[in-house]
Amino acid sequence: MDAARSWRARHRYYRQLYPLWADLTEAIPDLMLTGGSQERRVPIQELGFALQRRIVEICDARLALRDYTDRSVTEAAIRCGLDTNLIGRHLDIAVEAARIRAGLRALRAGHLAERVDENAPYDPPGDYDEQIAWLAQVSHAYQNQRTAPLGEAAGTETAPANA
Repeated sequence: MDAARSWRARHRYYRQLYPLWADLTEAIPDLMLTGGSQERRVPIQELGFALQRRIVEICDARLALRDYTDRSVTEAAIRCGLDTNLIGRHLDIAVEAARIRAGLRALRAGHLAERVDENAPYDPPGDYDEQIAWLAQVSHAYQNQRTAPLGEAAGTETAPANA
């Protein structure tokens, strides 16, 4: 029973990470570890490997977006989060999602950040399972920021890459 519950939880995380992973690997396809297809489904026996690969690719993409993520995005996202009463883990999740959204937007536009956010992507404390759960929450926040106030924080100005 425990194995079945664990598999179901991992499968749920695998699905929850898809929207974030798909946007990141579409924008930065070189980061895909294996031949890479944009598959939503994974064979039952390969779920552990597929989930681990998805986590690694998301983490690598977050690092690759650093030069495109302006420090002002983080500052604005924190202010906006505090204004909407987000605290602790919820604020960290919303800020990381805003940083990813802004970094992707700038990458697609070919704009490097004027003031690169030198902070490393937030890495939650805990083990692998806690990191998966945290990234699933970031993925959820990332999707919701299309209409939420923190999504606007991700729209700050960046300098053209050739400037």
